[in-house]
Amino acid sequence: MLVAVKNSPDEEFPLGSASTLCRLENRITNEELADLSKLFVELFIESYNTPPKEIIIDVDATDDII
Repeated sequence: MLVAVKNSPDEEFPLGSASTLCRLENRITNEELADLSKLFVELFIESYNTPPKEIIIDVDATDDII
């Protein structure tokens, strides 16, 4: 938690302030969110030498058999 509230140890790359994050949360569009999601998946796939055949995205930690 301390890293989130203190200055970045690297002055060249400062951390985002609360106001910066708030502007992002309030100004981002649905299209931009979709593009960001696609980017995360593309970067994940690129992190492998051979792309995985299947990706399972489990967004719920509850194990529901139904």
